[in-house]
Amino acid sequence: MNAHLVKSRLLLAIAAATILWISCNNPFFPETGLNNASPLRTSPRGVLDLLEKAYETRRLQLFRDLFSSRKDFRYYVPRNNLQNLNKLSARSAVEVLDSGFVFIDSLNSYNYITYSDEISIHKNLFENVEELYLLLDISDVSVKDTFVRIDTVCRYDTTSADSSPIDMLCEEVLIHDTLSVEYKTSETSALYIKSDRIFSLFGSYVIGIGPQVFYVVRDPDNPALWVLDKWFELPDFL
Repeated sequence: MNAHLVKSRLLLAIAAATILWISCNNPFFPETGLNNASPLRTSPRGVLDLLEKAYETRRLQLFRDLFSSRKDFRYYVPRNNLQNLNKLSARSAVEVLDSGFVFIDSLNSYNYITYSDEISIHKNLFENVEELYLLLDISDVSVKDTFVRIDTVCRYDTTSADSSPIDMLCEEVLIHDTLSVEYKTSETSALYIKSDRIFSLFGSYVIGIGPQVFYVVRDPDNPALWVLDKWFELPDFL
């Protein structure tokens, strides 16, 4: 992989495609991919695998499949990270997050981009690159679950060496259900972009995107599947 190495943020990495979207959004970008939910969404970690696959294949439908049909996804950017993206900042709203997240400092205020904006950005990004890889290095995981019920689990005691009757041993087991999962990536996570159209000088870049947090929840339309509900770009000092 012959590329120019850059240290940057993910949003800066796609800034060129973002500017294209703001100035001349193309509503006729062809959608490709599957109509059914990806089998990768049967697990929380599979959602991130699907995200990487959507980038690698540049298939918009795979990217769309990451999100709930309610289209309530948000991409959060710390306000200090938007200083060089005035056009995008002007289109985004501000939110002070609650303390329900493990890897997000609730004292920071974030600008967020909505589902429709994120899809428009990626339409142009996928169209204007020849190669694209999102390489996520998961460094920490936080699982939020809830108590469901108490089950009685029984098994036969087969430890007896004599001919005595086999005993049935039973115990109560607490059953929990996972509600959401937070994934935090390390500083080594990176984005590889090859585009002669966007990067006329070098053609391709490997960009360190810094730590990111992905908040994955159960699909409200199908609890057996998972969706990407929120995506956070962390402040530079975290």
